[in-house]
Amino acid sequence: MAMERTREASVFFEQGCGRCPKGGTPACKVHRWDRELAILRSWILETGLMEECKWGVPCYTLNGRNLVMLSALKDACVLSFLDGASLKDVAGLLEKPGPNSVRDRVIRWRSWEALQGAEVVVKDLLQQHINGNPSAKGVQSRKTKGSPKKESYRPEKGSRCTEGTPDYPAELQTYMQTHPDFAQAFEALTPGRRRGYLLHFSGAVQSTTRLRRIETSRPKVMAGKGMQE
Repeated sequence: MAMERTREASVFFEQGCGRCPKGGTPACKVHRWDRELAILRSWILETGLMEECKWGVPCYTLNGRNLVMLSALKDACVLSFLDGASLKDVAGLLEKPGPNSVRDRVIRWRSWEALQGAEVVVKDLLQQHINGNPSAKGVQSRKTKGSPKKESYRPEKGSRCTEGTPDYPAELQTYMQTHPDFAQAFEALTPGRRRGYLLHFSGAVQSTTRLRRIETSRPKVMAGKGMQE
């Protein structure tokens, strides 16, 4: 029976690409790499690229031009640079996706440990790719320009929340109102740690999943730790 491909990026991170019967089940390959995909997604979104869904996987675009994609395989999670053959890869991470590939390049992450310490290198490659694209002219990062913010939880005066912090989902607002100790600990986190949690919470499609993620994160938040620590 033909499967329907995922049409929204947020659904991919919850259920997979939808191209096989394992989609939406614990056996889906996406769940094998959920930590790696989450942190790579956050690095990409920090550049200001637009997140869309094409071919059943998250695709990040600049003025309509496809630049990078995320995908999950059995033995690796993959960050693909479309038409990225000219990138200067000082760390030697880029590979050809196949022996006959000419224009595209990929990085295959085969363990969480391999991803540690790669933030600077990956962000440099992403910025190279953006700067070398004809569509880059006049584009501003979402840290300084973006869609109008929705009504969200308002941090208390003195909070270290920054302008580029994503919106607080409704479930988090309610949880913080009923758990002031959690709210205080969450607002005390560094902006980067808060942003990681907010992307993780908001990435869930269903409200029950968002709430479950918030409750699961409580011990780390109370300890002042980030999602990946």
